[in-house]
Amino acid sequence: RGRLRLVASPDGPGHVPGSVTIHADASMYAGLFDDDERAELALDPARLAYVQMLTKANRYSDALQQLRMATEAQPKEPRGWLTRGALEVELRQARDAEQSLQEFLSLQGTSEAAADDDDEDSDANRSAQRTQALLLLSQAAQIRKDLPAANRWLDQIGPINGSLEVALRRALVWAADGKLREARALIAALPQSEEVSAKA
Repeated sequence: RGRLRLVASPDGPGHVPGSVTIHADASMYAGLFDDDERAELALDPARLAYVQMLTKANRYSDALQQLRMATEAQPKEPRGWLTRGALEVELRQARDAEQSLQEFLSLQGTSEAAADDDDEDSDANRSAQRTQALLLLSQAAQIRKDLPAANRWLDQIGPINGSLEVALRRALVWAADGKLREARALIAALPQSEEVSAKA
């Protein structure tokens, strides 16, 4: 009780004794839980590694297909939605990206409520992932030419998190909106160390 067990997979009993074989690229888990018990499954590291290999080989459509299967198999795993949303932005599939990234933010909010408040590393990682998702949502909105929405997503990022990335993305949004003078002023106002990093 209180944990998930593999009950069906392509390898069946050869992978886990007592499980059954299914002819699909999927794994099924089941478990018995009391009201206050919960369990989560991490994304399959092998699938993530395969996605990275496909992406490096510029096989973006194949990588996206793998991520869609991953999020369908494990819809409550936030990282899969973030990775999927990032790839959909890369492929300029803005509407799909927005759905994936907003699903990530929703799931991350749920996981944060259940997280240990003393886990500073996890808090920092969640904050960085949230910033990445908001930056990607701004980019997706810009792809759709919804520049007010692109700015609104940036407004949700705290002043400390990703300040350089936020400034650069906002400058791109302003430039796309014809506000070239404001965009140049924003870049010029960056601290010297960040400005140098931006040019690198």
